[in-house]
Amino acid sequence: MALSLVTKAGFEGIRSEWDAQCKGFDESIDEYVPSFMEHARRVVVDGSGSQDYSIFSASLNGECACILHVNRARLPGTSGLTQKVMWVLLAPKYDFMDVSAEVVAEVASEVISGAIELCISEGKSEHIKIHIGNLADRQFFAGVAYGLQTLKNLKDVSIRGNWLHMSIA
Repeated sequence: MALSLVTKAGFEGIRSEWDAQCKGFDESIDEYVPSFMEHARRVVVDGSGSQDYSIFSASLNGECACILHVNRARLPGTSGLTQKVMWVLLAPKYDFMDVSAEVVAEVASEVISGAIELCISEGKSEHIKIHIGNLADRQFFAGVAYGLQTLKNLKDVSIRGNWLHMSIA
């Protein structure tokens, strides 16, 4: 499934959906990772975002599974633009519930395939980098990188530091 650019109305819809999820766990949306939510709000609602600095969402089963910060920049040691997924914020239910490895893999798959599709469809970036959060994530993504090497539209798929790096073929 494709990633969707989050608009002002879309952000309010996600916030409302996630508020209901938080309430179901006796939590508050205002306390749910406030720094990420505030940053996303500033980018989307206050207009500090741009075409190359924006917030996207990925959905599963008709619900917003996560939002992610995407920016494009010229990075040292690479040619052309790189599309960077700087962070991925999962919906509250994934934080508060005990979810299976299959569900986590499904969300990760949506993010990765969506980032690849976005990069190819926009035709602006030559590379994709997805930030990996911690050592456990790094081990998970090492296996993912190995599997992605078989895709014909990608080349140079590897883990570099705490980033999953892919170049468009």
